[in-house]
Amino acid sequence: MEVDDSEVLVCHTPRSEEPRRRDFEEAGYLVLQKLRPEPKEVVLIKPNVIPQGTEDSGMITHPWFVAGMVQYFREAGAREVVVGEGGWERTHWRKMQWSTENIWRSSGYREMADATGVRLVDLEEEGEIMGIPGGKFTKTLLLSRWVRREEGFFVDVPKMKTHNLAVTTLCTKNLMGAVLCPDRHFCFRARAHSMAKTGSLDLYESSFAELLIDLVSVVQPDLCVVEGVVGRDGTAFHRGENLRTWTVVAGHNPVTVDAYTSYLMGFKPRAISYLREAEERGLGEIEPGRIRARIQGDPLPSEGMGFQVISWDGRNHPELYLRSPASWKYPEGKFP
Repeated sequence: MEVDDSEVLVCHTPRSEEPRRRDFEEAGYLVLQKLRPEPKEVVLIKPNVIPQGTEDSGMITHPWFVAGMVQYFREAGAREVVVGEGGWERTHWRKMQWSTENIWRSSGYREMADATGVRLVDLEEEGEIMGIPGGKFTKTLLLSRWVRREEGFFVDVPKMKTHNLAVTTLCTKNLMGAVLCPDRHFCFRARAHSMAKTGSLDLYESSFAELLIDLVSVVQPDLCVVEGVVGRDGTAFHRGENLRTWTVVAGHNPVTVDAYTSYLMGFKPRAISYLREAEERGLGEIEPGRIRARIQGDPLPSEGMGFQVISWDGRNHPELYLRSPASWKYPEGKFP
């Protein structure tokens, strides 16, 4: 099945039971089997892996979903398939004795890699300074060479999650793992910029959106696949709830995939700063009615999947939702 930049594939196969490893693996394989992407010699799969996330925490792309994708690409003729994430060696996690290898192990990726024989790579290993033509926040970024390799097929594979600042953290934000330190700290940079400009956080969200879209303007994955077999809301970190959605969303344009996934989660894409910024720069379609969705499986819920976000300012924001929740799971209060 071919999809163009204005289309997405949605695989929705709800079940009542808790998903197991084989369910994730099957979902990762089947979405690619439907899309039939033709890989290059080397395939780089970039999941979302964070130090806080264990295999079933809901905070990371499930390692066995990636295992299913590895199987497909090998069968499709790729010479090598690697799984890469931005290293944590140069961040504050190093001071907390979290090495990259520790994170691979605690997340379940080392076990998956040993079982499948796939190589895990640290995207921090090789970097290059890339100019950002028309960049609003920055004119350069220090990027991993892995995501710029001509012989590589780059697959962006985030988790379906909310985020305290971005509202949704999907394909676009997952690209932050391709940015090397010290450029990587987008939230801190946006906060510092806002404080320097206004003496307040008035520009916090808009600055973050500009920086994020500066990144996506120069890093374009060959394929984007959102793993939502289980999604997570709240802050998408420890304060939040897992939702069994049994849904995978895929396409070629990260902005379009993010917009439609945000819509399925229950949010108004146009209310999300980074999606508006991307649309203004002509980087993708964000209006759900203009995105052609090819649905595989059961019909989708008409009012979203029930995700609620805990905002960085501690307030509920009804304007973000397609249908404002009848009750809020998370009380208002200062963000921890």
